[in-house]
Amino acid sequence: MKRIWLTTAILALSALIVAACGADNSAEPAPTTAAPATTAAPATTAAPATTAASERRAAEAVAEAEAAAAAAAEAAREASDAIERAQDALSSSPEGAMVEEATEEEAEEEGSRRQEQVIAEFPMVFYEGYGVNPQIPADEQPFSTFGLDADTASWYRQFVYLDQGARPNPDAIRAEEMINAFEARCDESVSDGTVRLCVQGTQNPFYLRDEYRLVRVAVETGRGFNQPVTYIVVLDQSGSMGDGDRWDIATSILEDLLDHLNSDDRFGLVTFHDHAHVIVHPDYGDRARRQYRETNLYPDGSTNAGEGLRMGYELAYDEVRRDSDRQVMVVFLSDGVANTGPATGPDSILELVERAKRDSDIGMAAGGVGEGNYNDVLLEQIADQAQGWYQYIYDYRTGDDFLERVRSGIVGYEAKAQVEFNPEAVDLWRLIGYENRQIDSELFREDETAKRQSAPLLGGVATAAFFEVKLTDRAGRDDWLISATIRYRPCFDCAFKEVNTRIPLGVVNEPFSQAACDYRVQAYVMQYAEFARNSFYAWDRSTPDALLDAMYGDLDSLYGDESGSCEENLETVARTVQRYINADPLETNR
Repeated sequence: MKRIWLTTAILALSALIVAACGADNSAEPAPTTAAPATTAAPATTAAPATTAASERRAAEAVAEAEAAAAAAAEAAREASDAIERAQDALSSSPEGAMVEEATEEEAEEEGSRRQEQVIAEFPMVFYEGYGVNPQIPADEQPFSTFGLDADTASWYRQFVYLDQGARPNPDAIRAEEMINAFEARCDESVSDGTVRLCVQGTQNPFYLRDEYRLVRVAVETGRGFNQPVTYIVVLDQSGSMGDGDRWDIATSILEDLLDHLNSDDRFGLVTFHDHAHVIVHPDYGDRARRQYRETNLYPDGSTNAGEGLRMGYELAYDEVRRDSDRQVMVVFLSDGVANTGPATGPDSILELVERAKRDSDIGMAAGGVGEGNYNDVLLEQIADQAQGWYQYIYDYRTGDDFLERVRSGIVGYEAKAQVEFNPEAVDLWRLIGYENRQIDSELFREDETAKRQSAPLLGGVATAAFFEVKLTDRAGRDDWLISATIRYRPCFDCAFKEVNTRIPLGVVNEPFSQAACDYRVQAYVMQYAEFARNSFYAWDRSTPDALLDAMYGDLDSLYGDESGSCEENLETVARTVQRYINADPLETNR
């Protein structure tokens, strides 16, 4: 109906304009001069006759032009009236009212859509912000001491937000977990046969002042688990695990692990919802598979995570007592939203874990599953305090990554680092990340006291830490800059081992562009993490757009031998930063 009335108005307007134009074109223009005579006449007789004829023709032309103008004006008035009538008819008709209403609703929806670009956090998502490490004068405190951390949860967790078009919750970003999602290589290193320690540095590309440098301390290990392993899976079977793909992803990890056991490996399964249940008593491959496949598990009920973990650790402790040469790994799969039982908060569940764990050599891998309500605090702290590691499982591919790490095993326990800065060479230093892994420097070798902040060394995994360093103006190129020490135990009954290295100031004067690709990739991720967690030190100096430009420039200048994984990793980080730039703010209301 809207089209009919608009078409009528347009046709009427067109016809009237054509009529007006026709009237206008029919009038001859008034001549400005008299037509020349073909034969010159004597001035005294010819001139009066010619003047009278010209005046008559001019008067007629003027009259015709005035009539044409009047006709055009009338046509314009009629066209305007036709349009008004069409609009009135459109508004008064039921169809027209609906069209007008729909148009207004569309405008309101568009305005609402723009306002709703601030995407709200899920109502039961729990994070804990640990702040940002400050710059510290080296002459007041020359030591940085912290527990090593192989967690990668923050890197994967951010995509829950980016996929919605929102920027990540800043409290969800732990810089070390972003960095450690990418590989670090120690080509030039010191080693004790189990771990390799390397310290590398360059000019700081993110803070263009001559006295600032970027330094990376990295620890790389070989593959672990060179003896039989028992895997105890503690699986969240509560109703919330039925949301989305959570249950399918978690059970696919469980089944893949079960199907790829070595002949001397064992497998056990505990599930928990309102209460915990032993589904598979630890056993070898075929019998464990048969026990599992005789069950019919599905998500239901509430989340008694404390009882599930306690029961899982009891099975793990029985395995250690049964065979002291066997390594035991507890694999915890949950969205972390504990809401049933005497232990529902992190502290009470951690107390249960501490009691269940006793003093046994038991590893822990915590896999957080879920895109909706989610308890990052509980999962991260369970892994930290149980001498384990934590990864967010976003999809089936990240589930495969998680399982690969589980299978790689653990080569050391209670690992921590201490980095010493030479006050003659270093004015200020700042550790980027590891805010909740800080250890008092005097406790570096007080192992029982510092145990809760230390962490395991995973097999086949590198852990890295970046420092921002401001140099003094009094140090020489050959003066030592940094001394780094790693301290860990190869097993529970083993004595502690230490690996140490020291580098001169001259090492960190190289341009960033000449650093190894893995160093550059991790440095870009570090700087992105600074933006994503709202670090003052990043936003005060640069922008995400400048970071993205730097990465694109790096991609354009890659050497031939840096193609493959290096190029792929750079592109992955660049795409992520681009998505962050394009994303909208997140409203946490907390």
